Amino acid sequence: MPESGKDNLKNLTVNGISWSVASQVIIQLSTFIIGILMVRLLSPREFGLMSMVVVLTGFANVFRSFGLGSYIVHSNELDQKELSTIFWFSIIIGSLISLIFFFSSGFISDFYEEPALESIAKVISLNFIVSSISLVPFSLLRQRMDFKSIFKVQTVATILSGLGAIYLAYSGFGVWSLVAKAMTFTALGCIFYWYWAKWKPNFSFYKPGIRKMLNFSLPLLGSESFNYWVRNVDNLLIGKYLGSQQLGFYDRSYTLMLLPVNNVSSVIVNVLFPSFSSIKDDHARIVSIFRLSAGSVCLIVMPLMVGLFVCAEQVVSVIFGEQWLPMVPVLQILSLLGISQSVVHLTSSLMLSQGKTKLIFQLGIVTKSFTILMIVIGLQYGITGVALFYLIANIFTSPLIFYVSGRLVNMPFWKTLKSVLPILFAAICMGIIVYFVGKFLIAAEISDAITLLSQIIIGGLVYGIFILLLKPEAFLEIQKIIKSRF
Repeated sequence: MPESGKDNLKNLTVNGISWSVASQVIIQLSTFIIGILMVRLLSPREFGLMSMVVVLTGFANVFRSFGLGSYIVHSNELDQKELSTIFWFSIIIGSLISLIFFFSSGFISDFYEEPALESIAKVISLNFIVSSISLVPFSLLRQRMDFKSIFKVQTVATILSGLGAIYLAYSGFGVWSLVAKAMTFTALGCIFYWYWAKWKPNFSFYKPGIRKMLNFSLPLLGSESFNYWVRNVDNLLIGKYLGSQQLGFYDRSYTLMLLPVNNVSSVIVNVLFPSFSSIKDDHARIVSIFRLSAGSVCLIVMPLMVGLFVCAEQVVSVIFGEQWLPMVPVLQILSLLGISQSVVHLTSSLMLSQGKTKLIFQLGIVTKSFTILMIVIGLQYGITGVALFYLIANIFTSPLIFYVSGRLVNMPFWKTLKSVLPILFAAICMGIIVYFVGKFLIAAEISDAITLLSQIIIGGLVYGIFILLLKPEAFLEIQKIIKSRF
């Protein structure tokens, strides 16, 4: 690739990450504030009811996308006829899933033994049709690395749907405020993606292109389907056997853990996939970008997860209130899970960029089957047992995922691990100091809010000092990028 092309790709990647970071900061800050207000207005049971439906709608959404979005991003030369074919095909799939979900609402209600779920499921089933309409325009924006437009769409949709949900919750609509939030977010996203994508379908349906599309998407669909159940089998089993209140505690713990993970890891993955796909044969550059990305994720996520582990009780007490304290041990365990998940998540962009969708599926069968087994074992020990055995499964499967994905681009696992060890050391040292600060302030009968604020400030200072002293690779590279741009 010529130097001008390399510079252009670098600028697109950096700009993409910049806009994605800005998007996630604003969106997740808005979501966090909206979430706090909703938690204060609704009960754990109402969140549990919504989580029961979301487990199943999320799985249906995997089939609704059919791996087609990733196919559009991976294939840089799709013509109008092929894009239109994908558009109509996705609408057919979305409509079928909507009908299936609508007529399965009674079964969902019976499965959980919650009569209220039947009407909730029927309303949410409409979401599949709306989201299938927006699949192509959203994927085109990703392919073009136009994350500025995606930022605008998601920010507006998040804020408007959140404000509407708060009003409804305050007005006494209960779980229906959460339903309205999900429906409004999807509808607004669909409208704005079409506006910014500047694309219109025609009425062609290119049958020969379907086979090529399915060769890529079907293994990915299988992998995503299996992976989805691993990520959500805990919610499904807790809702079925432990009840909506326990699911509410577990769901809020998992959601809080995912805030920093999604804010950082998902942002980078969304940019890495189209970036890697454009240089799929240049393994040396892919390894360099991946190591920088992994280090950047760890630089932010590791201290947040360690801090969440140490300050879990104060975080829950201050943000959620006393009625949510049973979620503390679950939150502590899941915070450790978040450290590895944030980096493992990046490997998907490596395998997708190389077109190895079958490998993703095969690797998923092995690792996810083990994870499901461990979650089922942990269920007999309650929500804390589920979280603990989920963590144990992740400890065993993560090295295998790194090893297999790294071999595709000649990237030894130990080199990536070595580059993040200084960051882990700094985070652990910070955690130890923050722990003793908390013990001292609690003994002095300082309020939880002041204790938490003090721990955050001191933790940030201590971590910053250690990073400046240790100078990990990712920190030095980020410094170079910042200096070159300003």
